[in-house]
Amino acid sequence: LQAKVRQGALASFLSTIKSVEKKVLYGYWSSFIADAPGIGGPQAVSLMTIALKDPSPKVRAGALQVLSAILEGSKQFLSVAEDANDHRRAFTPFSATLASSIRELHRCLLIALVAESSPQTLTQIIKCLANLVTNVPYSRLKPGLLTHVWNQIKPYNRRKGLCTSFSCMLTSTSPVLFVG
Repeated sequence: LQAKVRQGALASFLSTIKSVEKKVLYGYWSSFIADAPGIGGPQAVSLMTIALKDPSPKVRAGALQVLSAILEGSKQFLSVAEDANDHRRAFTPFSATLASSIRELHRCLLIALVAESSPQTLTQIIKCLANLVTNVPYSRLKPGLLTHVWNQIKPYNRRKGLCTSFSCMLTSTSPVLFVG
């Protein structure tokens, strides 16, 4: 019963995200997506903690559908992200915070990819990764992030039908992205 309630809440959230203007939605980015791993104390609940830790595969898949909907068409918003070179600033610029959340999304989705046993949820992870890779400005981030995704996703190309969306996306992506 609790899983059905969580699943219903995520379905409602997905409907809301699909009907809200993207500009408004991205104002709440940090409420849904963590910018750093929770170390030490209790981890804040985000879409990724649900996708990684919920006992129900349907709830995990629902959280990934919501995350995928947030990432869909986010290229303009994410284009602001940039890894900061100067760590001696008195404040952290939004571009660096956004870059940190992008790295955290990559880290969590790749952990989920390796840990997931449900084929339905695994498909959602791959779709989510495809949406992430399509929208992230890798040229403004530290090199190697996309290469790490590619190396993790390669074994799934052998599973018939499972990786179609990611494979199609990769074949249309410029090979320049994989340098670094």
